[in-house]
Order: sequence, then structure tokens, then C-alpha cells
Amino acid sequence: MKQANHLNELVTSLANYSNIEGQIKLEEITVFQVNDLLHDLKQMLFFKLSEKKLTLEVINRTSLPITGDYLLLKRAFENVLINCIRHSPPTEKIEIFIREKDSFIETIILDNGKGFAEKDLEHIFKPLYKGDEEKFSDGQRMGLGLTIAQVIIQKHSGTIQAANDVEKGAKIVIKIPKNIIE
Repeated sequence: MKQANHLNELVTSLANYSNIEGQIKLEEITVFQVNDLLHDLKQMLFFKLSEKKLTLEVINRTSLPITGDYLLLKRAFENVLINCIRHSPPTEKIEIFIREKDSFIETIILDNGKGFAEKDLEHIFKPLYKGDEEKFSDGQRMGLGLTIAQVIIQKHSGTIQAANDVEKGAKIVIKIPKNIIE
């Protein structure tokens, strides 16, 4: 089952990688709340979370929607969350904060893993980049998840940044323009 899941991840990553260079297109544009998208992902990732007995806590501080391709943005957030799950120690919590900031809906994702090596921070969104720990692990990851997430977020006129939280592990900040309803 693990090998089948791994092969599925590789095929999906390679297919998505072939679409990265300017070919990811926003197709079905709708208006929705990031909180709803994360709620769907929480259900979808239930098995991966429960395997490590992880808790995913979403703190939503806005009711303002965004406009975008729901399925593409779901994929971007999924890629980030899968990395958080992979690098979080068992029985910990992944926290997600959603808030308004300037003209954006800002989503901050914090895990309780080791965080990023400082030398990796400027490279983690590059295609096929893996930090030293990932290069020598027994997993055969492609190093595409965060690259794909970045491309999708940028297609929505947003930004994605990686850092280390002082008290937690990795910190990913995603900003997507809020939908201004006139």
C-alpha cells in the first residue's frame, strides 16, 4: 500500500511538474472562503493526520472570501500541509491562522517539526530542491510540492513565504488578495 501511494505521489508530481512552466491555468473561478477550503482538506487528509496522531487546528479570524480556482488552491494548500504532516513529530499540532491583512487574506501555517535549515530557506520553492535531511532520507520525494504550491499561489496574484517560527517549527505564510464585494 505504501509503495502504491508513493508511486501515485510520484506520478501526480511529475504530471504537475510538466504543467508548472506557465501552463497551470485558472479555469473555474469562484468566490469562497479559505476556511471552507481548509475544512475540506482537513477531511481529505484525515488518514495522514491520524497515522501520526496529529491535530490540525484552524483559527479563522475573517469571513471575507477570496476569488480563485478552488481546485488549484486546494492543491497548493494540500502540498504545504502534506509537508507539515511529513515533518511533524507524532501527537503534535499543526496550527493554521486565517486573517485579513491589508488587501489580502493571510493564512499562516505552523507545524511543530524542526523547521527549515537556514541555508534551505531561500531554495525550498525551487523545482526538485530538497534539503540535506530530505536528500538522505529513505523517502523518494521529488521536491515539487512547494514549487507547485508557489506557482498556483502566484497565478492568484498572491505570495507564499517560508520561515521558521521562534516557538514552533516551520512557518508558511500564504497571502491571496481578498474578494472585494462592492
